[in-house]
Amino acid sequence: MMNAGLPDAEALAKAMDIVAGIRVAGAQRHQLNQLVPERWMRSVALSDPALVGAATLTPVESALPRTGLKETVPATALGTASSTTMRKPQSSMDE
Repeated sequence: MMNAGLPDAEALAKAMDIVAGIRVAGAQRHQLNQLVPERWMRSVALSDPALVGAATLTPVESALPRTGLKETVPATALGTASSTTMRKPQSSMDE
């Protein structure tokens, strides 16, 4: 096993640290950052709802069940509309 002999909490913390270093914007392509990209996109929108023209966003369970991590299933959210228009996200390529 990957973390055999470690207490569960310590093994989980170690796994989370590994994944956190791989699933970040700008990271090199890796199997872990290619899984469920729609959830990544939703997390970006949740952190800055103005990107999609919303004032607030809350994640909600999809009506379509996920049967695997490689399957594309909408990552849904509910929100309130913003009184302003959508804004363009900042990109290192814009500089």
